[in-house]
Parts: sequence; structure tokens; C-alpha cells
Amino acid sequence: VSIVPSSEASWLSRLNGSYSYECHLNGQKLKENNERLNDTTDKVSDLKVSIPEVKKAGNGVVWYRIELDMKISFEENVTKYSCRVHRRFRDFRYLYSRVCAAFRHTHLLGSIPKPPGRKLKIVENHYAPEFLESRRIELENWLTRLLRLPRVASNPDVETFLGGLHSTREVSIMVPVGSLGVSLQQKKLGSTSAELYPQAEVSGFTSGEGDSVGVAEESGLIHVGDSISKISGESVINNKYSDIVRTLKTEPRPLVVHFVGPRTEDS
Repeated sequence: VSIVPSSEASWLSRLNGSYSYECHLNGQKLKENNERLNDTTDKVSDLKVSIPEVKKAGNGVVWYRIELDMKISFEENVTKYSCRVHRRFRDFRYLYSRVCAAFRHTHLLGSIPKPPGRKLKIVENHYAPEFLESRRIELENWLTRLLRLPRVASNPDVETFLGGLHSTREVSIMVPVGSLGVSLQQKKLGSTSAELYPQAEVSGFTSGEGDSVGVAEESGLIHVGDSISKISGESVINNKYSDIVRTLKTEPRPLVVHFVGPRTEDS
């Protein structure tokens, strides 16, 4: 990642001492949000969205597992995109606020569907199976409607919510009991002594009980070289390797763990 003076700044603005900057990732300029929203030729096709599972973790947090497959066409390029990630109810609400902010003062703002509303816990049992199932269906329908709107799928906040931002992918698994099923190593930081994220990197897979395939390997989502980014929804980006390992061992099960890694053609 590099931050450089904008190549589009006029000579007059530079003469007046006014500068603008642009961000480059792997040598490619990243568009500003308003630049990306002005791209009107992107099109979503073959959209398949589901939230097949909702479960309460050992710490009492309810997680919704999102599965999504779609194609995004822009000019002559077609990108296949898939998502397998856990999100909390508040994450859906936050996404709604960010999308509304991005489309403020545009004609699309009025078309953005509202997510399911909050309900008081003293009125309804938020852990009741019928409540969880009803909310799961509502969130699934809302997310499908949202992604069908023009330009929404290419919004940066939507991409982040769905576990993908440019060349990076995020996935998650729920560990019902026992081990995560991976062997970890401290991420090599090269010559720097700074605490760079994330510290815990997958170096291999371990077996479950009776030599069965472990949870991580069985999911098909985790690859050697991926790094742990969140445990129970809490970021471990700035945590030391030893602290991450300790948290994995002591957090109650079921446990949701998020990983980040490079995006490949089949992810």
C-alpha cells in the first residue's frame, strides 16, 4: 500500500500549494467511494443469497452464516464472487447505515430497503428458535433485495461486509466443540520489529477425534497461509501471537473464528 500525490491534480492547484492524494494497492489506484458510485455500468447476475444457519455461540452472541454467489460485470470484465462468512444482527444494521450514507443525495436512496427492526429483549426472547428463524428469513430477504439494486454490490462497505475487499478475502467458521483443527505459527514479519497484523498464521491442519477431518479442513474455506483476524467477533489484528493462542483455548464453545487471506480465482 502506498499514498502518493494525485496524478490528476492541476498545475494551478499545485502552484497554490493545494495537494490531493491517492491510495495505491499492489500498484493499482483505488477509487474513491464517489468515483465508484458513479460507475453506472456494473451489473449483478446469477445472484444466489442464503443465510442457511443461525446459531448462538458460547458467549451468548447470535451469528448468521451468509452464503453468496454472484457475478459482477463491469464494461467487458466479469468477476465471479463468493462469500461464506458469519455476521451479527448489528452488522446488518451497520451496513444499512453505510449504504444510505454512500447514496445520500442520489435518486437511489429512496430505493434502499430497510433491514429488520430491533426488538426489545424484555418483550421477546431473542434466543427462541422461532424468533431466530423469523429473523434469519427477514435478513436473507433484505440482503437479496439490497444486492439487486444498481451499484450496491460494488460499494466498498458492501464488499467488506461480504468478506471481500479488492485482493483480500475474509471467511469464518464456527467451532462447535474442542479444537479449531489447525496448526498455527507466528507470522513472519521480516526485518521489522513492529507488531504487524495478523500474528497467527495457519501452517497446516490437524485431525479431529478418531483421526476424523478437523473443523477447519472440513469447511474447505481455510487455506495454509491464512491468518486469524477475529475471535468471537473481536479483532485480534493488534494482538500478540501468544494472546491469540490463549484466547482460542479459553473462549467458550461454540466459537466463531474469522480468517483473512489473499483472494484467488476460486474464492
